[in-house]
This record gives sequence, C-alpha cells and structure tokens, in this order.
Amino acid sequence: MEESPSRRTSTRGGASHLRAIGVAVKALFWASVALAAVLALVSWVVPEITALRAFDLLDGAVLGLAMVTSGSLFWREVHASRGDDEWSPTAWLYATAFGLSLFLSLYMLPALYFAP
Repeated sequence: MEESPSRRTSTRGGASHLRAIGVAVKALFWASVALAAVLALVSWVVPEITALRAFDLLDGAVLGLAMVTSGSLFWREVHASRGDDEWSPTAWLYATAFGLSLFLSLYMLPALYFAP
C-alpha cells in the first residue's frame, strides 16, 4: 500500500517549521521579560499606577506569557540534550525564569481575580 501525500512527512519542511516556532517563542520570551522589567520599574517609580486594574491585567498577562514561553523553552532545551545528565546554562536560565514567573504569577494573579 502506498502512503497518501498528506500522510508523508518532510523532515526538511518540518525542521524549518520547528525552527521558526522556536525563534518565535524565544522572541516572545525576551519581549515578555523586557515588558515585565519595564512594568516593575514603572510600578516602582509611580506606585499609584498599581491601583489601576488595567495595569494589573497587563502585568498578569506579561507574567503568564513569560511563564508559558520559559517553560516551553526549558522543555525544548532539556529534550535537545537527552544524553546529558546535567542541564546546560541555557536550560538553567529558562528554568529560573519559569520559576520566578510562576512564583510571581501565583502571588499576583489570585489577588487580581479576587479584588473587589
């Protein structure tokens, strides 16, 4: 039996799509890190802005994006080096970013949802 053309996989096309997705996720990760830093600086300089619900929503969205993208990048980095028992420095970076964004999300988002 011959495979239909829709069931065939192209390693060349698949690899380029995966590479493009990886680049997009990295760009989103670094954009979310930069936005989180800017929002932290703005909230430190102008503390009154933290009373605005829109600011809290933006901060929550940025933290959520940082958490998802850093977790995804960490997963890809660990699975790219399957034979190694130790994590690479890049994997440590993504794991640390994931942990920090998860902690800040769990700290901030319940207060955002249950605020009056």
